[in-house]
Amino acid sequence: MRSRQAWAFVLTVLMLASSASAFATGTASGERSQVIRGEARHPKSRELIYIEDHRMIRNSDGKLVRIETDYRTASTDVVIARMRTDFRQASPEFFPSYTYEDLRRKVTHEVKRLPEPAARRVELSRVSPKGRKSAVVDVRDNMVTGQGILLWLERELPRLIARERLKVRFVLPAFLDDYGFEAFKLRRASDDIATLQVQLDHWFFRLFSSPIEVDMHVRDQRVIAYRGPGNVMGENGKPQIVHISYAELQGASPP
Repeated sequence: MRSRQAWAFVLTVLMLASSASAFATGTASGERSQVIRGEARHPKSRELIYIEDHRMIRNSDGKLVRIETDYRTASTDVVIARMRTDFRQASPEFFPSYTYEDLRRKVTHEVKRLPEPAARRVELSRVSPKGRKSAVVDVRDNMVTGQGILLWLERELPRLIARERLKVRFVLPAFLDDYGFEAFKLRRASDDIATLQVQLDHWFFRLFSSPIEVDMHVRDQRVIAYRGPGNVMGENGKPQIVHISYAELQGASPP
């Protein structure tokens, strides 16, 4: 089902959150690199399925400019996927350019900004052993893509905590299309932690897809846990349900 696959691809960002225990380093250019490790486990057996390392690079003003993510197998530590996101020309601010590579399946998804800033046009592309497909999209203010949804959740957290249900259009190069999503507060475990639910907006699509839950730290406005379909496909090429927690990665190096 197309909606189930789309749901899996939209989740990349929700598993990329900053953590209070993240290890930060500096560079000569004034950039700061914050490294977070996520462990994706089976929801029942708790078996470690894969590891994701996220290097979040901010400029001297603290603005996020790039995210470099590698996904590794738990057993062999082999990189099976990678994502490179660039926020420097994002317009709107939640619509970065990025490239996602599934190294096992030899599939690449890309959002590339075209040299027409006034029109805010981007090219979506999907490259696989079957060939290349692409489409040009005019970006609207209610659109996000890739890891831009993380910034959107951070900005909208106060409204979500206040019980507002917010909608956004998520652009997916995997399907050369955009989908409607809805986010709302599911519960609040404590004064510091709120659980949000994000799901496909249309009731019919929700019949064939699983919602996700994201635990966010209220004061720091950061994701600390994730439960739902992972963006890294299983060995059978299908989405897999994972529970991800984040911890400090020691020995980080400058970008």
